[in-house]
Amino acid sequence: MTYKLYANLKNSKIFFEPNALNGLTNATFHEKIATTNKNVICKCLRHSRQKSEIKTIEKFYNKKIWLVRDPRDRIISAFLYRWYYKHKRSAQKFNETLDTVLAKEKAPTTIPFYKIIECSFNLNAYIKEEQRIIEDLLNWVKSIQNSWTILKYEDFITGNLADLENYLAFDLIKKPKNNFSLNRVKRTTTINNWKNWFTPADVNLFKPIFQPVLDFLNYPPDWELNENQIITKQEASQYLIKINKPERWFDLLFQKMSFVLRG
Repeated sequence: MTYKLYANLKNSKIFFEPNALNGLTNATFHEKIATTNKNVICKCLRHSRQKSEIKTIEKFYNKKIWLVRDPRDRIISAFLYRWYYKHKRSAQKFNETLDTVLAKEKAPTTIPFYKIIECSFNLNAYIKEEQRIIEDLLNWVKSIQNSWTILKYEDFITGNLADLENYLAFDLIKKPKNNFSLNRVKRTTTINNWKNWFTPADVNLFKPIFQPVLDFLNYPPDWELNENQIITKQEASQYLIKINKPERWFDLLFQKMSFVLRG
């Protein structure tokens, strides 16, 4: 979304996740970049346990977009991306997670997603934290909905951008250039991935937690799983290896390239 805006807005400058998780805690920084650049696109992260200065910061921008995502897909992406090697997680827990993911690839219906979570967390504590996150998200979106436009990740992926373009007062016709530095984040770039990862046990566990925010954000009341569940290696085990052990991933790529050259 950030780079699509950049491709369609002339004379603009991007500030991509400045100060990482502290991006919304420093109003002085935002005042400086907003007053010294003609068109600024600033993409920030929000940490739900940090006190932000958003009410001051939002005054420096004339268009504000808050990106939301189906929490069922978010929880999968967030859990897998936590193994990015710079996060320096436990090698033992990573290996346990990878083994469980490999088993789920082979038989998606036999292993609930929460079993992957249990490789790293006490499940009750994890669920309690998810409940807190969802409650915080509900309160947060309610507090900004009159001054921000809310964009669903799913609408962006499917190209349903008419309301956003109307809000921005310009079209988003041009495609962004490929940003190779962000390719590590890409996993499926699809929606409803949870329908392949969840089992009925996961639905029973997460539905009471996620349904309130799904209702508030006007997501369809749908908890049906895919009849033929498929989890590819590219979105699961190979993704984990790529982000956690890049040197191993490069070795695998080299082996493939060598095979092609020999062939």
